[in-house]
Amino acid sequence: MERSILLQPQPEELFNKYLENDVRADERKMGEMRDIQMKPGVISNAHGSARVSIGNTVLICGIKAELTKPSPEEPGRGLIIPNVELPPLCSPIYKSGAPCEKAQTATKFLDNLLKCTNIVDTEQLCITRDVLTWVLYADIICINYDGNLLDASVTAILLALANVKLPMVKVNEDEESDEITMDDTKTFQLNIKSLPVSSSFATFDKYILRDPTRKEEAMTTGMVTYVVDEDDNIVYTEKNC
Repeated sequence: MERSILLQPQPEELFNKYLENDVRADERKMGEMRDIQMKPGVISNAHGSARVSIGNTVLICGIKAELTKPSPEEPGRGLIIPNVELPPLCSPIYKSGAPCEKAQTATKFLDNLLKCTNIVDTEQLCITRDVLTWVLYADIICINYDGNLLDASVTAILLALANVKLPMVKVNEDEESDEITMDDTKTFQLNIKSLPVSSSFATFDKYILRDPTRKEEAMTTGMVTYVVDEDDNIVYTEKNC
């Protein structure tokens, strides 16, 4: 091996040199985010959808609504079921098959966030108590991954939920068997109670980096995500050290 190759600085050494000068490889400051782009209604045959990009990380969220019977535990509520996927097309580090750990963590994060914060009051999804309700399947597909999956996922699912339009449904309980009628010409939108903002930070030694890229995530030793509401109250936190 040539001496010049042996003398080349290692990635961690280069990374540390950038941070010592209060700058990152993409020339951002420590607390600076990348550009965010958002577009709702990108899937015509979905009940709700959105496309979100944070830097080079790109996600698409599509929501499919189905009718089902409410659960016995919550007979007057509907369901919102998130699912995050990191397919091989988004990055060579991910393989096909069972969901990877990062995707499973993001799915659980969104599920906990929706349940703990009551961003969407799921009572509005219930058509007839203990008889019929809507279940919303929110599938988030990563098109390109360059770090900060949680912030992008939160933004994508909230934007898609705000874009949801559901047909009016009526249950005729006078019949021996409940008759369901659906009117696609009349729709209603979900009432989103709040639109919180998610902010993720990576830690490396004494440095804290907001909105880390994929390469920065690989170098850092821990991550923390704060979800803050419109009044600057922290409504949810996720730590991964």
